[in-house]
Amino acid sequence: MVVTRDDSSYSARRRLMWSLVAVGVIGGCGSDIASEPSANPTPPTSTERTSTTTTTAADDAVPVLTGATGELIITRQRDLLDRGFINVQIVNDTGDDLLIGDRRLISTNFDTPAAPPRTSTLGDGRTVNLQVPYGTVIDCSADTPVESRLELEVDDGRRQIPLTGTDLLDQIQAEQCAQVAFDAAVEPTFGDAVVDGEVASVDVVLTPVDGAPVITIERGDGTVLVGTELVEQPVVVDKSPTTLAVVFDVNRCDPHAMAEVTKRYALDLTVSIEGGEPQRVEIDIAPIVDDLETIVANCRAANP
Repeated sequence: MVVTRDDSSYSARRRLMWSLVAVGVIGGCGSDIASEPSANPTPPTSTERTSTTTTTAADDAVPVLTGATGELIITRQRDLLDRGFINVQIVNDTGDDLLIGDRRLISTNFDTPAAPPRTSTLGDGRTVNLQVPYGTVIDCSADTPVESRLELEVDDGRRQIPLTGTDLLDQIQAEQCAQVAFDAAVEPTFGDAVVDGEVASVDVVLTPVDGAPVITIERGDGTVLVGTELVEQPVVVDKSPTTLAVVFDVNRCDPHAMAEVTKRYALDLTVSIEGGEPQRVEIDIAPIVDDLETIVANCRAANP
Protein backbone atom coordinates (compact mmCIF):
# COMPACT_ATOMS: atom_id res chain seq x y z
CA MET A 1 0.00 0.00 0.00
CA VAL A 2 1.32 3.41 -0.92
CA VAL A 3 1.02 5.91 1.91
CA THR A 4 -0.55 9.17 0.79
CA ARG A 5 -1.81 12.35 2.40
CA ASP A 6 -4.43 14.83 1.24
CA ASP A 7 -2.82 17.92 2.75
CA SER A 8 -2.14 20.07 -0.34
CA SER A 9 0.35 22.35 1.37
CA TYR A 10 2.26 19.31 2.60
CA SER A 11 2.32 17.88 -0.93
CA ALA A 12 3.57 21.15 -2.38
CA ARG A 13 6.32 21.38 0.21
CA ARG A 14 7.34 17.77 -0.46
CA ARG A 15 7.57 18.25 -4.23
CA LEU A 16 9.63 21.38 -3.71
CA MET A 17 11.86 19.56 -1.24
CA TRP A 18 12.75 16.79 -3.67
CA SER A 19 13.27 19.13 -6.60
CA LEU A 20 15.71 21.14 -4.52
CA VAL A 21 17.47 18.05 -3.27
CA ALA A 22 17.97 16.94 -6.85
CA VAL A 23 19.92 20.08 -7.73
CA GLY A 24 21.51 20.57 -4.36
CA VAL A 25 20.25 24.05 -3.51
CA ILE A 26 18.28 23.50 -0.33
CA GLY A 27 19.01 26.32 2.08
CA GLY A 28 22.28 26.32 3.95
CA CYS A 29 22.93 26.92 7.61
CA GLY A 30 23.77 30.19 9.24
CA SER A 31 27.22 30.94 10.59
CA ASP A 32 26.12 30.03 14.13
CA ILE A 33 25.11 26.50 13.12
CA ALA A 34 27.68 23.73 13.26
CA SER A 35 27.44 20.50 11.30
CA GLU A 36 29.23 17.33 12.20
CA PRO A 37 31.84 16.49 9.57
CA SER A 38 30.52 13.78 7.29
CA ALA A 39 32.45 10.56 7.38
CA ASN A 40 30.33 9.19 4.53
CA PRO A 41 28.75 6.74 6.97
CA THR A 42 26.92 3.63 5.89
CA PRO A 43 23.78 2.55 7.77
CA PRO A 44 24.12 -0.72 9.68
CA THR A 45 22.82 -3.82 7.96
CA SER A 46 19.42 -5.26 8.72
CA THR A 47 20.95 -7.76 11.14
CA GLU A 48 22.13 -4.84 13.29
CA ARG A 49 18.74 -3.17 13.51
CA THR A 50 16.57 -3.06 16.61
CA SER A 51 12.82 -2.95 16.10
CA THR A 52 11.03 0.21 17.19
CA THR A 53 7.54 -1.03 16.35
CA THR A 54 6.04 0.12 19.66
CA THR A 55 7.74 3.50 19.90
CA THR A 56 5.79 6.72 20.26
CA ALA A 57 6.80 10.37 20.13
CA ALA A 58 7.79 10.24 23.79
CA ASP A 59 9.10 7.61 26.19
CA ASP A 60 8.24 8.33 29.82
CA ALA A 61 11.20 6.22 30.95
CA VAL A 62 13.66 8.66 29.32
CA PRO A 63 13.67 12.22 30.70
CA VAL A 64 13.19 15.10 28.26
CA LEU A 65 16.24 17.32 27.82
CA THR A 66 14.66 20.53 29.08
CA GLY A 67 15.69 23.63 27.18
CA ALA A 68 16.78 21.77 24.03
CA THR A 69 14.67 21.67 20.87
CA GLY A 70 15.07 19.60 17.73
CA GLU A 71 13.85 19.61 14.13
CA LEU A 72 14.37 17.23 11.23
CA ILE A 73 15.83 19.16 8.31
CA ILE A 74 17.47 18.77 4.93
CA THR A 75 20.57 20.85 4.28
CA ARG A 76 22.68 21.36 1.19
CA GLN A 77 24.15 17.87 1.68
CA ARG A 78 22.09 16.64 -1.25
CA ASP A 79 23.22 13.02 -1.09
CA LEU A 80 22.52 12.54 2.61
CA LEU A 81 19.08 11.00 2.11
CA ASP A 82 20.40 8.61 -0.52
CA ARG A 83 22.85 7.28 2.09
CA GLY A 84 20.03 6.69 4.56
CA PHE A 85 20.67 9.68 6.81
CA ILE A 86 18.82 12.83 7.81
CA ASN A 87 19.88 15.88 9.83
CA VAL A 88 18.47 16.66 13.26
CA GLN A 89 19.04 20.32 14.08
CA ILE A 90 19.45 20.73 17.84
CA VAL A 91 19.25 24.11 19.58
CA ASN A 92 20.80 24.17 23.04
CA ASP A 93 19.04 26.61 25.36
CA THR A 94 19.57 24.48 28.48
CA GLY A 95 21.87 27.00 30.14
CA ASP A 96 24.79 24.55 30.03
CA ASP A 97 27.24 23.22 27.47
CA LEU A 98 26.40 19.69 26.35
CA LEU A 99 28.68 16.78 25.60
CA ILE A 100 26.62 14.61 23.23
CA GLY A 101 27.53 10.94 22.87
CA ASP A 102 25.51 8.10 21.34
CA ARG A 103 22.37 9.25 19.58
CA ARG A 104 19.47 7.55 17.85
CA LEU A 105 16.42 8.72 15.92
CA ILE A 106 13.33 6.81 17.08
CA SER A 107 10.20 7.11 14.96
CA THR A 108 6.82 5.41 14.82
CA ASN A 109 6.65 2.75 12.09
CA PHE A 110 10.41 2.88 11.42
CA ASP A 111 13.08 0.33 12.27
CA THR A 112 16.09 2.54 13.00
CA PRO A 113 19.72 1.71 13.76
CA ALA A 114 21.84 3.82 16.07
CA ALA A 115 23.99 6.54 14.54
CA PRO A 116 27.69 5.78 14.06
CA PRO A 117 29.59 6.46 17.32
CA ARG A 118 30.65 10.08 17.64
CA THR A 119 31.04 12.66 20.40
CA SER A 120 30.01 16.28 19.86
CA THR A 121 30.23 19.35 22.07
CA LEU A 122 27.35 21.83 21.86
CA GLY A 123 27.75 25.10 23.70
CA ASP A 124 24.85 26.82 25.42
CA GLY A 125 22.92 28.98 22.97
CA ARG A 126 24.44 27.18 20.01
CA THR A 127 22.97 24.99 17.26
CA VAL A 128 24.28 21.80 15.69
CA ASN A 129 23.12 19.48 12.91
CA LEU A 130 23.47 15.81 13.84
CA GLN A 131 23.40 13.15 11.12
CA VAL A 132 21.35 10.09 12.07
CA PRO A 133 19.96 7.12 10.10
CA TYR A 134 16.23 7.39 9.44
CA GLY A 135 15.72 3.64 9.06
CA THR A 136 13.29 1.41 7.21
CA VAL A 137 9.48 1.46 7.23
CA ILE A 138 7.97 -1.44 9.16
CA ASP A 139 4.35 -1.48 7.95
CA CYS A 140 3.20 0.09 4.69
CA SER A 141 -0.44 -0.21 5.73
CA ALA A 142 0.09 2.53 8.33
CA ASP A 143 -1.52 5.78 7.27
CA THR A 144 -0.90 8.03 10.26
CA PRO A 145 1.71 10.82 10.40
CA VAL A 146 5.09 9.78 11.76
CA GLU A 147 6.06 10.91 15.25
CA SER A 148 9.72 11.08 16.16
CA ARG A 149 12.20 11.83 18.92
CA LEU A 150 15.96 11.86 19.30
CA GLU A 151 17.43 9.87 22.16
CA LEU A 152 20.97 10.79 23.11
CA GLU A 153 23.57 10.41 25.80
CA VAL A 154 24.58 13.69 27.44
CA ASP A 155 26.74 14.51 30.46
CA ASP A 156 24.17 13.43 33.06
CA GLY A 157 22.66 10.40 31.34
CA ARG A 158 20.23 9.45 28.59
CA ARG A 159 17.75 12.09 27.48
CA GLN A 160 15.18 12.58 24.72
CA ILE A 161 14.22 15.52 22.52
CA PRO A 162 10.80 15.45 20.78
CA LEU A 163 11.20 16.52 17.16
CA THR A 164 9.34 18.72 14.71
CA GLY A 165 9.72 18.53 10.92
CA THR A 166 8.47 14.95 10.86
CA ASP A 167 6.67 15.51 7.55
CA LEU A 168 10.06 14.67 6.03
CA LEU A 169 9.70 11.19 7.50
CA ASP A 170 6.12 11.00 6.19
CA GLN A 171 7.59 11.48 2.72
CA ILE A 172 10.37 8.94 3.26
CA GLN A 173 7.73 6.47 4.44
CA ALA A 174 5.58 7.10 1.37
CA GLU A 175 8.50 6.66 -1.00
CA GLN A 176 9.82 3.51 0.66
CA CYS A 177 6.36 1.96 0.43
CA ALA A 178 6.01 3.05 -3.19
CA GLN A 179 9.34 1.36 -3.91
CA VAL A 180 8.12 -1.86 -2.30
CA ALA A 181 4.93 -1.76 -4.37
CA PHE A 182 6.81 -0.96 -7.59
CA ASP A 183 9.38 -3.73 -7.10
CA ALA A 184 6.60 -6.23 -6.45
CA ALA A 185 4.66 -5.14 -9.54
CA VAL A 186 7.23 -5.06 -12.37
CA GLU A 187 10.43 -6.75 -13.47
CA PRO A 188 12.85 -4.43 -15.33
CA THR A 189 15.14 -5.75 -18.07
CA PHE A 190 17.83 -3.61 -19.70
CA GLY A 191 18.67 -3.77 -23.38
CA ASP A 192 22.10 -2.99 -24.78
CA ALA A 193 23.06 0.64 -24.28
CA VAL A 194 24.15 2.75 -27.24
CA VAL A 195 26.97 5.16 -26.33
CA ASP A 196 27.56 8.31 -28.35
CA GLY A 197 30.14 10.59 -26.79
CA GLU A 198 28.67 11.88 -23.53
CA VAL A 199 25.25 10.32 -24.12
CA ALA A 200 23.99 6.78 -23.55
CA SER A 201 20.60 5.53 -24.74
CA VAL A 202 18.97 2.35 -23.51
CA ASP A 203 15.60 0.62 -23.59
CA VAL A 204 14.29 -0.73 -20.29
CA VAL A 205 11.48 -3.26 -20.61
CA LEU A 206 9.10 -3.26 -17.65
CA THR A 207 7.22 -6.55 -17.40
CA PRO A 208 4.26 -6.48 -14.98
CA VAL A 209 3.54 -9.53 -12.84
CA ASP A 210 0.11 -11.14 -12.89
CA GLY A 211 -2.41 -8.93 -11.15
CA ALA A 212 -0.04 -5.96 -11.00
CA PRO A 213 -1.59 -2.51 -10.53
CA VAL A 214 -1.54 0.04 -13.33
CA ILE A 215 1.60 2.17 -13.05
CA THR A 216 1.94 5.56 -14.69
CA ILE A 217 5.52 6.80 -15.07
CA GLU A 218 5.48 10.58 -15.19
CA ARG A 219 9.17 11.48 -15.44
CA GLY A 220 12.74 10.31 -14.96
CA ASP A 221 15.59 11.90 -13.03
CA GLY A 222 19.28 11.24 -12.67
CA THR A 223 22.05 12.70 -10.55
CA VAL A 224 24.30 15.73 -10.43
CA LEU A 225 26.80 13.94 -12.65
CA VAL A 226 24.50 12.29 -15.19
CA GLY A 227 21.01 13.45 -16.04
CA THR A 228 18.22 11.10 -17.05
CA GLU A 229 15.43 11.78 -19.51
CA LEU A 230 12.56 9.65 -20.75
CA VAL A 231 12.06 9.84 -24.51
CA GLU A 232 8.31 9.67 -23.97
CA GLN A 233 6.30 10.58 -20.92
CA PRO A 234 4.00 9.68 -19.37
CA VAL A 235 4.38 5.94 -19.88
CA VAL A 236 1.64 3.58 -18.69
CA VAL A 237 2.50 0.01 -17.62
CA ASP A 238 -0.64 -2.13 -17.70
CA LYS A 239 -0.81 -5.93 -18.16
CA SER A 240 1.80 -6.25 -20.95
CA PRO A 241 5.54 -5.53 -21.15
CA THR A 242 6.23 -1.85 -21.77
CA THR A 243 9.43 -0.30 -23.12
CA LEU A 244 10.89 2.72 -21.38
CA ALA A 245 13.31 4.55 -23.68
CA VAL A 246 15.86 6.35 -21.50
CA VAL A 247 18.64 8.81 -22.36
CA PHE A 248 21.53 9.47 -19.97
CA ASP A 249 23.50 12.66 -20.57
CA VAL A 250 26.53 13.91 -18.63
CA ASN A 251 25.77 17.04 -16.61
CA ARG A 252 29.15 17.48 -14.95
CA CYS A 253 32.46 15.67 -14.97
CA ASP A 254 34.71 18.16 -13.20
CA PRO A 255 36.87 16.80 -10.37
CA HIS A 256 34.98 18.77 -7.71
CA ALA A 257 31.60 17.27 -8.62
CA MET A 258 33.01 13.77 -9.00
CA ALA A 259 34.71 13.94 -5.60
CA GLU A 260 31.66 15.41 -3.87
CA VAL A 261 28.91 12.98 -4.83
CA THR A 262 28.47 9.52 -3.37
CA LYS A 263 25.66 8.54 -5.75
CA ARG A 264 27.11 8.88 -9.22
CA TYR A 265 24.26 7.46 -11.31
CA ALA A 266 20.56 6.77 -10.91
CA LEU A 267 17.36 6.04 -12.75
CA ASP A 268 14.75 7.63 -10.51
CA LEU A 269 11.17 7.55 -11.70
CA THR A 270 8.19 9.55 -10.53
CA VAL A 271 5.32 7.07 -10.63
CA SER A 272 1.66 6.89 -9.77
CA ILE A 273 0.41 3.45 -8.73
CA GLU A 274 -3.28 2.80 -9.38
CA GLY A 275 -3.89 6.54 -9.63
CA GLY A 276 -2.30 7.29 -6.27
CA GLU A 277 -0.20 10.30 -5.40
CA PRO A 278 3.05 10.38 -7.43
CA GLN A 279 6.10 9.09 -5.59
CA ARG A 280 9.76 8.62 -6.43
CA VAL A 281 11.09 5.10 -7.00
CA GLU A 282 14.40 3.84 -8.32
CA ILE A 283 15.42 1.16 -10.81
CA ASP A 284 18.73 -0.60 -10.19
CA ILE A 285 21.06 0.47 -13.02
CA ALA A 286 23.82 -2.04 -12.31
CA PRO A 287 23.51 -3.56 -15.85
CA ILE A 288 24.58 -0.26 -17.48
CA VAL A 289 27.02 1.21 -14.96
CA ASP A 290 29.97 0.48 -17.26
CA ASP A 291 28.28 2.42 -20.06
CA LEU A 292 27.67 5.38 -17.76
CA GLU A 293 31.29 5.27 -16.62
CA THR A 294 32.23 5.43 -20.30
CA ILE A 295 30.24 8.60 -21.06
CA VAL A 296 31.69 10.30 -17.97
CA ALA A 297 35.18 9.27 -19.08
CA ASN A 298 34.43 10.71 -22.53
CA CYS A 299 33.43 13.97 -20.86
CA ARG A 300 36.68 14.01 -18.83
CA ALA A 301 38.70 13.39 -21.99
CA ALA A 302 36.95 16.27 -23.77
CA ASN A 303 37.41 18.59 -20.79
CA PRO A 304 40.90 17.91 -19.36
